[in-house]
Amino acid sequence: MAERILRNSRLDEMSLDTVESALLALTYGGCPANAAVWCDAFVDEARMRRSPSRQARLAAIRAEISMRLGDLTGARQHATDALTVMPSSSWGVAIGGPLAVLIMATTAIGDIGAVRDHLDQPVPEEMFQTRFGLHYLYARGRYSLAVGELPLALRDFRLCGQLAAQWGMDTPGLVPWRVDAAETLLRMNAPEQAQQLIEDQLKRCGDGQPRVRAMALRLYAACGELRHRPMFLRQAADLHNGGDDYELARTLVDLTEAFQTLGESRRVRLIARRARTTAEKAGALPLLQALTLESGWDEGDTADAINPVVAVAVLSEAEHRVAALAAAGYSNREISAKLFITISTVEQHLTRTYRKLNVARRGDLPASLSPDYSASV
Repeated sequence: MAERILRNSRLDEMSLDTVESALLALTYGGCPANAAVWCDAFVDEARMRRSPSRQARLAAIRAEISMRLGDLTGARQHATDALTVMPSSSWGVAIGGPLAVLIMATTAIGDIGAVRDHLDQPVPEEMFQTRFGLHYLYARGRYSLAVGELPLALRDFRLCGQLAAQWGMDTPGLVPWRVDAAETLLRMNAPEQAQQLIEDQLKRCGDGQPRVRAMALRLYAACGELRHRPMFLRQAADLHNGGDDYELARTLVDLTEAFQTLGESRRVRLIARRARTTAEKAGALPLLQALTLESGWDEGDTADAINPVVAVAVLSEAEHRVAALAAAGYSNREISAKLFITISTVEQHLTRTYRKLNVARRGDLPASLSPDYSASV
């Protein structure tokens, strides 16, 4: 319905409120990639019509869409554009939208000094009685969590949840405050409270919210036994494929750490390469730094020098499916169960793959193979 509204909308014929609502319905409904295409078209139309206020409001929505896709650099740029095109004094309570994205994206990028400047910007008190206030509280909580101010982070996440429940807006697609509150509680050494929040969040996530479900599974893994963590983290990574690059990178960093602790050095190398590629794509410097510390991954590793386009051309579809899962760290037995083929068939596919790609072992398979196929199987 939202896309049908957008298909029949023109900025000169319809209120921007209608366009905004349809774009946000797609974004909060788990379809940010679709929303991005539509939003870009309307931004271009607003620019052609020389309508700065509409440009600014659409840029704010585009910033939120980019954040949901894990594009930190894009989110930061769109939010900055929104606040540049239209001065802060003209935004009213709606300033919480672009400002929240700016705080979250800049925090994830690791530019903490810039975040403090954004937090120093005055906001209307009435903003905290609107949905913009929810986003702002959530963003401020993410910053406090990142810098280790745990009581402040927990306070903001809980207040966010209280207001959302009070207004009948406590849905996973809007603000997944339980996930971040649980992460805060884990760092405060309160695992039982954290697990209760995560289980509650998972119950609230339907099939239409894979991003939030994946975020919750990442924390659910942290609450459980070490030996079970890779299973839950892989499930989370599969849900993120083709979605939020930043959250996928966080999941892969945790998976790298889990394999490192379990002493599975071969899998550490495989997952660390994919984690680095994803974190670089998202623009998350703190994750790259954490990855180097946790895995000891060597930036001089040349395994990814294999051109993925060439790999697709020389491998059969069956070989590519098996190689993609092997590159993601799955064992032959796990690949066999996942693809419903025998272990012998897996071994044969891998042998042919090594020969075609001129590599000696699965650790040399390019990590770029895995994103395209792990989601489809």
